[in-house]
Amino acid sequence: MGLGRQMGARLTRSRKLFFRILIAALACCIVSPLWDHPAQAQVAQGNSLVESLFGGPGKGAPVSLTLPDGQYWVVVASTQNLDEAIGIARRFSYGSKSRVVRASNGWFAVLIGPEGVRKGQGAEFLAKLRQERNIPTDAHLSRGNGLAEQVWVSPDPLELKSVKYDGQHEASLRYGDLEIRLSSVAAADGNKNPVARGFVGGKLAFTLLIDENPNETPQSEVSLIKLDPSSDFPQIVFSYFWQGAHCCTVTRIATHHADTGWQTVAAETIDGEGYGFEDITSDGAGELIGIDNSFLYLFESYAGSFAPIKIQRLTGTHLVDVTKQPAYHHRVLQAVYQKQFSARQDPTIWHSNGFLAGWVAAKILVGEGQEAWQRMLTSYNHDPDFGPEKCTVALPIDSCPDDNRRRIDFPIALKQHLIKQGYITDPDSYATPASSQPRRGQGTEASQASPLLSKCAESLETVRSLSFKRSWVVKQQHQTRWMRSQCATTRRWRESTTAFRS
Repeated sequence: MGLGRQMGARLTRSRKLFFRILIAALACCIVSPLWDHPAQAQVAQGNSLVESLFGGPGKGAPVSLTLPDGQYWVVVASTQNLDEAIGIARRFSYGSKSRVVRASNGWFAVLIGPEGVRKGQGAEFLAKLRQERNIPTDAHLSRGNGLAEQVWVSPDPLELKSVKYDGQHEASLRYGDLEIRLSSVAAADGNKNPVARGFVGGKLAFTLLIDENPNETPQSEVSLIKLDPSSDFPQIVFSYFWQGAHCCTVTRIATHHADTGWQTVAAETIDGEGYGFEDITSDGAGELIGIDNSFLYLFESYAGSFAPIKIQRLTGTHLVDVTKQPAYHHRVLQAVYQKQFSARQDPTIWHSNGFLAGWVAAKILVGEGQEAWQRMLTSYNHDPDFGPEKCTVALPIDSCPDDNRRRIDFPIALKQHLIKQGYITDPDSYATPASSQPRRGQGTEASQASPLLSKCAESLETVRSLSFKRSWVVKQQHQTRWMRSQCATTRRWRESTTAFRS
């Protein structure tokens, strides 16, 4: 009898297991909504019947998409285009993991998290994220219902090891027989330049000195990253940030080959925190991800400038620009979608020349230059207060009198720059309108209002009306800068704009 009961119990458990598997299989065939609730929903309810566990290249560690109570994904976007989804996900990958998952209806969802959210606090949590990370207004929380498969996750850092130097106290790093010491040396102006010295077996093997923009406390960092697949040792990447408000990070690289020994490479000085590193081709070596710095401060202020992506590959002692190579097409396309997502969140930047310049260049890189050029011609700011100028007399632009300065029409100036930087190789395919920019301060809508501007300090309403009358205004900072330049000679400028800015 005891044996019979045991056999019966086992059979019952087998039946239960069978029906559980059957229910799960049937659930896979049900086409459920993409999200737990419409986009306006704040907190999704319920659990998905499907849990996908998977890995593979580019997908990261196995992840259960169905979350327990109190844990939520933040769904920031959805699209039917995988490159677009990855591009948007890259926008939110700073500071936390972002991922792209395929929903049961075939769409791709962009997620960040998971995040712990207390019951009833969903709206407050999302409002905070909108302020801190600029997530879209229709972003919402989900427990994972309807999410079937992860297809991309933000890559882990490629650094094998790293150490930071605070500009004051020497720092060091060991990797096998290699020791790297970070310190500084005196500069000619009394400040200090950061330096990294590599020692093998106690003997000096290489020195990386950065003598650009010395600082009193030249904070710097060394990272070991495999960049050249043909080298027999990870590369030593030495970087130094200027610590200024705008720009720049200087990078030097030490690389080793058995036949040549240690050699040094001067990488480009680029904006912000410098290069990112990503193994795009999955060959075990990272590419250097940067931007084309030439677009900064060219058509807009720093804050209004957008620059196209630039991808480089270390080969021996040469950094090769591989941005246009087919193997990197999808990565560049994702960068384009990332820019377009910014415009989706703030459509007014479609009228910003700084944005349009970088966007057109990026679209050319993916073979969509003509489409972008036509949109630019219908969207650009015809009356900018920033951009390249020319002089009508034989003088350098810096020495040119104001009366002889002419703002170059944006399409013409952009085309010239794109040709110079190698983006446009068929100039005849990019038509520009006839030049229409008048002498600085004359003939534009802004200058036609100049008689009234002489009274701009007399009436706050005048300040408001003239500022908003200006066509193609895209940002309040542009309005303020334009008004300041027009009213600079007016005694009561400060008083008249105090209330306007508030």
